[in-house]
Amino acid sequence: MHLTNMKQTLFGFGLVLIWFYPLIVEGQLRKLTENDKAQIIQAIIKDYDFNNSTMWKNEKENPVYLSVENITSKQILQRKGIKFVIITEKGTIEMQKEGIEYYKFEEFKVKKSLVQVFFSRRYIKEVNGEIYVRETKYKFQKVLGKWQVKTRLDSVYAS
Repeated sequence: MHLTNMKQTLFGFGLVLIWFYPLIVEGQLRKLTENDKAQIIQAIIKDYDFNNSTMWKNEKENPVYLSVENITSKQILQRKGIKFVIITEKGTIEMQKEGIEYYKFEEFKVKKSLVQVFFSRRYIKEVNGEIYVRETKYKFQKVLGKWQVKTRLDSVYAS
């Protein structure tokens, strides 16, 4: 008899989860708001390890170049020990002769209840044709009003 009650309780709990799941994990997105985008950008910047940057010097404020293509400067979260230097696409092109390392958010893509974005670290030096790109593909899902990383995948390209 005890086993039967336990099965009924577990079955009832399962039904409750199925009933409330759509309320916990929000449904299909129609449009990504600027606030949603800012939360995603800040989540990535907050957890990203910038120590591997060629610009990193273990100083009080290490410069990190960040492209404003696909984002705005207002969406950037400040971090202790990092000074984000905002750079335009024109600026990256001008600095390629000496060599530049910068970070960039690619286009934000909405797919049902997920948002996909690539965050890349790029090093380009025009003199010797060096190109290095490390991309991290993120998929975010909104749960209880907050964006959370669902998947993260790293890849590296060099030439």
